Amino acid sequence: MIPKSPLILATIGIISLLFTVPACATPIPVIIHGSVLELNQTGHTMTILPDCDAYPCNYAVKGPLTGLVPNDEVFSRLERGELVEAVCKQWINQLTDPGTGLIYPSEEVRDIHQWYAVGRLSIVDGNGTMRGTELFGDPAYLDTPLADGYEIAYKLSGPEPPVYDYGSFPPETVANVTVRTPGGNAGSGILSTGESYTFSREESNTTLTVRFIGGYNAEWIAPKACPCADFYISVLSGRNYTPVGKPVPEQESPVNKTPLELVCAIAAIGFLATMQGLTRRR
Repeated sequence: MIPKSPLILATIGIISLLFTVPACATPIPVIIHGSVLELNQTGHTMTILPDCDAYPCNYAVKGPLTGLVPNDEVFSRLERGELVEAVCKQWINQLTDPGTGLIYPSEEVRDIHQWYAVGRLSIVDGNGTMRGTELFGDPAYLDTPLADGYEIAYKLSGPEPPVYDYGSFPPETVANVTVRTPGGNAGSGILSTGESYTFSREESNTTLTVRFIGGYNAEWIAPKACPCADFYISVLSGRNYTPVGKPVPEQESPVNKTPLELVCAIAAIGFLATMQGLTRRR
């Protein structure tokens, strides 16, 4: 029979493991609202300046965040200064508890590696209602509803990828996509990589287009591997959607200036050369 003290200690240890291991073992999706600060098509990255004081974020993130875009449609559709909803993944132990944001908040640009979903936010009516009018990446992890009440659900099937790396998608993956409207199920389509599905609503004069860019079937490892799908989704309407613009700091332009240290060094060398010439003449 195990003595009571060791038994109590063992129980406490097991309970502690149950609470600590999952928290440190899996990164979680984090939603951030902010303005597009920079679009770098060469590096396939987007930098966002969080605005969590004005719009909802999972954490009060501070300082610019940069990461790879879900797909390059971002560069042809988004502009600097537009408000977006974006999803990255962070380890729980890298998120602070008091609501101060990601650990070590600062004004320096921090690399979060990958944006898994980006929603372009627009005003869709005269009441200032803000909705998603274009989605890039995995729609399952964004909170802001799509315009006109559209909802997207999907199920992926296909081979297991050699590596669960977002962007490295098996071309054989298939997406079974379902479109829902406020009136109920609207339709569905089975999309292979690169294929599109379009649905129109005559009563609202809107069209929803879904293009499946890629993904992988994560199955039992989904909580760790997902977001694991990449789509480009757009809602087109007969009336204009107005993207939400937010002022962002002006970027510093590189100027061809000679550093002060270099100027001083050149002046010092010139002075020494002059003095040496005078000495030789004597």
